[in-house]
Amino acid sequence: VFSKGFGEIDIKLNQFAHEFWVLPEVAGKFTFKNQVLRTNNLTLGQTKIDKVMIKGKLSLADIQDPSFDMVLLSRNVPVNKLFAMFGGMFEASLTGQMAWLKARLQGRGEDLKQITQSLQGRISFNLKDGRINTARLLIGAVQLFVIPVDPSPKAERAH
Repeated sequence: VFSKGFGEIDIKLNQFAHEFWVLPEVAGKFTFKNQVLRTNNLTLGQTKIDKVMIKGKLSLADIQDPSFDMVLLSRNVPVNKLFAMFGGMFEASLTGQMAWLKARLQGRGEDLKQITQSLQGRISFNLKDGRINTARLLIGAVQLFVIPVDPSPKAERAH
């Protein structure tokens, strides 16, 4: 069904909300050609408040096993504003100012479970004047990606 389609769309929304996602000021351009949906300039949020820039592609060449590759960048954003887009999942996990954040992620699958199981990539950041609560960060990641985790081995290692 997508083999011959092509097109382009510009979007500008004051807010996009779906399930736990609450994305402020979504804007960007999407193109679709050769079974690939691309964006080179998707932005979420406002500069120095909660702005995130995304470049990525979603391949629909194998409609039973779509794949994506994306880069996410952010600079000089308070952590609480950046993580607000995930609802309360990462509450109290990080504090301070995100001097910069860069994430490169790839995955594939028809649904969130398949994507989570195939998800790979690298996330790096520079946190200024803040603290990391690794337990809360893990809880947020588990909630976000619906990862089954048995906390007992971690608790045993801590003793």
